[in-house]
Amino acid sequence: MIKSILLLIPILVIFLSFPSYAAQKALLVGVGNYKAFSDSPSRERLNLQGPRNDVEVLKNSLLNDRFGFSANAIRVLTDAQATKKNIKDAFLNWLIKETQKDDLTVFYFSGHGADIPWKNDKKIKALLPHDTVPNGGENIITEGELEEWLEKLKGRIVVIIDACYSGGLARSVIGKSMSMLEEMPSCRIKYFPLPIINYRPSPNAEPVPKAWRVPLSGVFMAAADKDEKAWDYKFPDGFHGAFTYGLIKGMIRISSPSYEGLFDYAKQEVARLNLPQKPQLIPRTGIVVEPAFKPETPPPPPKKENASQPTKVNKPVPPKPVTDNKPVAPPEIKGEKILLALGKIKGAASEELNKIREGLAKLPFVTIVQETEFFDRLLRGEFKKGRYQARLLNRIGDAVQLPLANKLEALIGSIGGQLETDYIVKQLARLHNPHPPFAVKVWVTDPERKDFMIGENIEFNFSTEEDCYLLMININKEGDITILYPNRFHSDNFVKGGSTIKIPGDNMKFDLQFFEPAGAETVKVIATKTPLKLSDIGINDINQYLNAMGMVELKKEVGQRTIKPVERINHQLSSGRFTWSEAMVEIRSYQKK
Repeated sequence: MIKSILLLIPILVIFLSFPSYAAQKALLVGVGNYKAFSDSPSRERLNLQGPRNDVEVLKNSLLNDRFGFSANAIRVLTDAQATKKNIKDAFLNWLIKETQKDDLTVFYFSGHGADIPWKNDKKIKALLPHDTVPNGGENIITEGELEEWLEKLKGRIVVIIDACYSGGLARSVIGKSMSMLEEMPSCRIKYFPLPIINYRPSPNAEPVPKAWRVPLSGVFMAAADKDEKAWDYKFPDGFHGAFTYGLIKGMIRISSPSYEGLFDYAKQEVARLNLPQKPQLIPRTGIVVEPAFKPETPPPPPKKENASQPTKVNKPVPPKPVTDNKPVAPPEIKGEKILLALGKIKGAASEELNKIREGLAKLPFVTIVQETEFFDRLLRGEFKKGRYQARLLNRIGDAVQLPLANKLEALIGSIGGQLETDYIVKQLARLHNPHPPFAVKVWVTDPERKDFMIGENIEFNFSTEEDCYLLMININKEGDITILYPNRFHSDNFVKGGSTIKIPGDNMKFDLQFFEPAGAETVKVIATKTPLKLSDIGINDINQYLNAMGMVELKKEVGQRTIKPVERINHQLSSGRFTWSEAMVEIRSYQKK
């Protein structure tokens, strides 16, 4: 079976064919700064900060001994170097040159993409080099032109494109727009912010694909669906393409990664960030299980350089380069408290803003940071007609609207209540095993959905590769914790490997659905090889906490926190007594419009 290249270009793609290869080459292109924005006062907002970092991190990962690339086999073009002419010249005259049928060739592009109006209401997908001219579309790389370049390659092909061809900042439920994401300093869409108008194709350039086909032995990997966005996201060590960052973490943390393994790891990382993009993999069989970037017949070792003329390697950005053949992992988010940035509250006096800052700084689970730093939540709002209307935003711009407050004390109280819930969720997220001994998954109703309507029936799902004991926890938008599994119907929480647990199951005579208030909820599963009992986390009298559906429910009350069970789970898992894996998903409900 073959797939058309028309499926290729959404955001990140990998094609390859096999078997072993004798040589490796990689052309890595990162465009964050664009000539078209050089005179704009908003250039910092219009440009991207992640592509240069993406290129350096990918380069360092490929240089690791496990993947076999040598320094002289990788060519890098970033920002002003990454013009259309330079990219085309490097591709046609270096990447293609002398390639043989058993070679592996990598082309990577990180930067802006665009969807350009064309004849008969059709659109052309394109990658945008540094010198793109918006009026006329001069110097763009269309999907048709890229197709022509790829056809000239003789060996195995790996094409990785971290860009997107869909703009807009909306969350949707089954295709219907429900809420707008606010612009944030912590993330940007990798979609060109200026329209490409009056497009005039270059002479002899094919703007659309002809009929080029992905070989049966190829792999297609995309960071998002064709009508979704790709994100440039601020991590603790700086900006990166979200999917690329997950892919790199998989290359670092999986001991013998396959392409399918890297994809699944990256997809989980994107899901952890709750970004509105759904990575795609075609096919799910065949060579996707083969070792990624690892030659079966290694290329000959590089010639030794003269000792007096050592090879120079550019100093990379974090994550740091490999120095001892052991990959260096990107740093985890550190600090248990909620990192709160204080944005603008329009109409509020400076004395009021100082009091808000002082009041929130006293909360034991909050650390105040600058808006330009890495943060968990950003406070914005306004003071109008004697009332405060505030909202808390996550890093990608989802807003939680707080109740109207007439007094500062009430405002600080409502902010603190929401941050306390966020704090509990953050502690659950920190229960993360970077080297899980077996794979587990959790999803709600549909693995591809994260957004739901109030009133929809839902179903919690869990699957595991190996036999384990399951603890499934739900935190609702008000901070209440419900232990979904074990429950009255399944007091023995042993789960057989290869099976899927559904809640409600066939023997549970009730339905679950979203009720008001709308908002975000979190589902976390902990799977252990030996039992982790509720009594181990301080819940001895289980009957005292059972709700009508036979599940343990811990209500968050005023002045009391429900963090104790999470802290005890962390203590148990940190003891070294358990072999464990975990998974987590955040879902969101919306009011009907």
